[in-house]
Amino acid sequence: MSSLRFLSVPLLAMALAACGGSSDQMNADDAALFGEDAAAQSDAATAAAAPAAAPAPVQQTVEQVVLANDAVMVGSAVGADGAVSAAKSAYATSDTVYASVPVGGYPPGKEVAMYWFSSKGGSIKDERKPIPAGAKFVNFSLGKADGLVAGSYTAQADIDDNPVGMADFSVK
Repeated sequence: MSSLRFLSVPLLAMALAACGGSSDQMNADDAALFGEDAAAQSDAATAAAAPAAAPAPVQQTVEQVVLANDAVMVGSAVGADGAVSAAKSAYATSDTVYASVPVGGYPPGKEVAMYWFSSKGGSIKDERKPIPAGAKFVNFSLGKADGLVAGSYTAQADIDDNPVGMADFSVK
């Protein structure tokens, strides 16, 4: 008897096609006539033919960050306290560029990161240092051995993975 039900479904499909109906859809009268198995097969065929729903768009939020003008200083020398003592914005390829970040008010052990970027969009050097106890500044350096060549650069400082400042300079 169950083989007769499965044989009836293709016959129903042919009959519906001949009458201009869709073989993918079955109404309640057809389901009653041919049984629940045929209705389930018809529902499965309709679901398979339906287009998949598009995924929901991902909402991204951009957090505004305010950087202090003096949070990163670049220069050609560093003083005893770790601050840049000879600030300047243009260097030769043979120079070493120093950057200092004021860390007063941050607890010892927090991490200061310095990211050096070229105008070509690439990262030249990334450094991380913990804030020492009693420090007022943490300093970093970039030189010829690090890939310092003619061009424009940006030094970006983060404290505890939060941006605090940037400084631009050029090398000729």
